[in-house]
Amino acid sequence: MPLDALTLMALRAELEEAAVGAKIDKIQQPEQDQILLSLRVERHAPRGGGPAKLLLSAGTGDARAHLTESSFENPATPPMFCMLLRKHLLGARIRQITQPPLERALDFTLDCVDAVGT
Repeated sequence: MPLDALTLMALRAELEEAAVGAKIDKIQQPEQDQILLSLRVERHAPRGGGPAKLLLSAGTGDARAHLTESSFENPATPPMFCMLLRKHLLGARIRQITQPPLERALDFTLDCVDAVGT
């Protein structure tokens, strides 16, 4: 099923309800075009709190973003892009998820601190 702008609007609403306010605990890159974010959701969240995994895939035939309970095998050495994401995004909180009007893209706004603590 193609991921058109209207379907992505519904997906954004579901992800926003489940992931906004969650803290990024772990970042993995199981494949070249996939990022897996392990999230810790606050207890007062509508979803009930606890851990969750957000899969972001940019594959040419299967681009998608969704919550998953599946486990993925990771490479022995993390790719450089994964290391860069870990450096800048570990510990960040998802503030909001937006979609430009009728576009097939999601924007994640994160609150995070830098190495200095600001």
